[in-house]
Amino acid sequence: MPGRLWAVVSISCGSVLYTLDGGIANVALPTIAEALHIPSASAVMVVSAYNLVLAMALLPFAAFGERYGHARVFRAGLIGYLLASTGCLFADSLTMLLVLRAVQALAAASLLSVSLAMVRMVYPATMLGRGLGLNTMASTLGAAIAPPVGGLLIAHAPWQVLFAAGIPLALIGLAASPALPPSETHDRAYDRAGALLCALTFGLLIAGLQSLSQGVPLTIALPVIFAGAMAGVLFVRHEHSASAPVLPVDLLRQPAMALSVLGALFAVLASTALMLDLPFRLHAMGFGSTAIGAMIAPYAIAIMIVAPSSGMLSDKFSPTRLGSIGMTIALLGMLSFVLLPAVPTVGEVAWRMALCGVGFSLFFSPNGRLVVGSVPRERAAGASSLLSTTRMFGQALGSTGVAGLLALRLPPGSATLAATGLVVISLLCSLGRGMIKSGAPAR
Repeated sequence: MPGRLWAVVSISCGSVLYTLDGGIANVALPTIAEALHIPSASAVMVVSAYNLVLAMALLPFAAFGERYGHARVFRAGLIGYLLASTGCLFADSLTMLLVLRAVQALAAASLLSVSLAMVRMVYPATMLGRGLGLNTMASTLGAAIAPPVGGLLIAHAPWQVLFAAGIPLALIGLAASPALPPSETHDRAYDRAGALLCALTFGLLIAGLQSLSQGVPLTIALPVIFAGAMAGVLFVRHEHSASAPVLPVDLLRQPAMALSVLGALFAVLASTALMLDLPFRLHAMGFGSTAIGAMIAPYAIAIMIVAPSSGMLSDKFSPTRLGSIGMTIALLGMLSFVLLPAVPTVGEVAWRMALCGVGFSLFFSPNGRLVVGSVPRERAAGASSLLSTTRMFGQALGSTGVAGLLALRLPPGSATLAATGLVVISLLCSLGRGMIKSGAPAR
């Protein structure tokens, strides 16, 4: 038990680290633009470049972990983060900062790509859901504390300190890492061509989608998206013949697995659309930024509270049934936003956000348990990274969709209405998965 606890500490530090680092710079972008004498649009690249590199590297690093050992890849990520974060303290130009942020993103990909696989190795099968739920809570905690920590640091320290805020967590994770399960290596060739095609596919697709959401002309964005789609076709064709594929196409051939991934994609699209559309909707109603923040906060609070419980429940009850219940609750929450009064109170918005948070967390944790727990142990990293990449792609696609709907000047709440339809599709995926007699151990 003591060894397991230290291993959980190390993995949890990595989970908090990548979400904290991904969101901490948002509040400081105007300050960074002013300090480096660059346009605001260029400062946004500090955030978008991090997310882009992270999405490009997840699946290739997962395959790397399956080849050379999960614990080795995880420790390399912690060390890489420490080096890059130390370098950020001396960044004095946008180019230098972007290079170091790319290294931080590679380090985060190392951590994220193997963390759930190590959770499966640390916890016994009867406690896997609990472990995944706690890991979800750690990730949510990092995302929740990123804005206030960033605001506090930017008010009392040079902006460079923001990018080194996670150093204490990285040091704790590295100190506790000897307790991680021993690395299991597999003597098989690494699919370099697949890794390159994977990076090109998700890099071009997400870059194109991000550029659309930021107002880049269609004549530039659409060719990038088309090139990404073509790279994706080549990527999938190559993976079908690869002996150790980067993309787990053999797992996606299983109907239950495919429905789990599709359900996760539509759920991410819906939650992203809600979180991006609601602030604009509330602002149009006359609410200030402080009130909007207070109304949205219950979503993250609900996830932090419910995720561990839903994970524990998935150890005892069918993850498919729990996920269906979760998406039903999320659907009720989304419908309540469709029926939101013209001039709501803070409480009327807050309870709706909490309801959506409960529903989505009841879906994501059991869904992750089903995906990670129903594959062979040596394939857990690939399966979990498939979910993580799906989440990154869904966030990029969701933000683009919301930006497009806002640009069309549709009535307020149109994006939330569209998100409600996406929740219905996710619920149907979950119900369809329950009708499949797959015989998977995670039921």
